[in-house]
Amino acid sequence: AARGGASVTFGLPNPGAPSSSGFTVLVESEWAELAGYRPVQITITSPAPAAANQTIGLELGVSRSWNRHQSVRVSTDVDWPAGTQSKTILLPVPQHGVWTTISLDTWIDGEHLVE
Repeated sequence: AARGGASVTFGLPNPGAPSSSGFTVLVESEWAELAGYRPVQITITSPAPAAANQTIGLELGVSRSWNRHQSVRVSTDVDWPAGTQSKTILLPVPQHGVWTTISLDTWIDGEHLVE
């Protein structure tokens, strides 16, 4: 039997903050608080269709705030063809306990975005 569930939703940049790249990212996930791989849905949106092919790199980090040694980082590259304005991916992330800290680093064509 599944125990109580948990969910997380957050966006980047933070509400009210400008985006230097123009991209916005929404991260969403729901799961039972049990060990296993959890599907994390990541939606990337651009205010205008891409003029050229790009690659968007994502690195999601999760951990327990009281035990940084049990942190997990999962990364993927997302192909962003010319003309694309929005794309959603599912990123399977291993979970060994309750996540209390979540981070997301992003790159566009290898350039790290700090937002």
